[in-house]
Amino acid sequence: LVVQKMGVSSTKLCNLNVGDEVLDLVGPLGKATHIEKLVMPSTLLKIDTWGFAECLGLKEVVINNGLTEIGEYAFSRCRRIRMMILPSSVTNVADGAFAQCSHLTHVEFPAKLQALGDCVFSGCRNLRTVVFKGPPPVMSDIVIVFTNTPNGIALYCDMNDKRWIRCLETWPGEKKPLVTK
Repeated sequence: LVVQKMGVSSTKLCNLNVGDEVLDLVGPLGKATHIEKLVMPSTLLKIDTWGFAECLGLKEVVINNGLTEIGEYAFSRCRRIRMMILPSSVTNVADGAFAQCSHLTHVEFPAKLQALGDCVFSGCRNLRTVVFKGPPPVMSDIVIVFTNTPNGIALYCDMNDKRWIRCLETWPGEKKPLVTK
């Protein structure tokens, strides 16, 4: 892994720039508590399962265009991340990718997003805004995607797209999000 190539203990890092030669980040690098900022190159295609889980100090993630897949629980329990804006190249976000990111407030998904796993936001108790720039991705049930999240999340999506209307019909009344175009 990149950290090993650098010859630096992952618990001593403040910033981690993933090198251009990395195509698939096979984890876990998790529990690297001193990483505060993570910068990923455009050559990185995939973040594997548990890739950065429990990087408790991680505040900022910069994902450049090129990444297509975020694996299961890749950023779970990264409790200091507040915002995640995914580049236009991301097509798949797996189960629990951002689970237990308790300070996460804002997420933006690109128009090319094709699949969104279960419990992606489970335990994201401060989540306030989720933006979908394209049609609804394939998911088992939108309610399961947003399980264990606060009421009244502002969900931005194209309500002229009837697929969103059908998708949101399954959301129970007491947890229904504020939907905006």
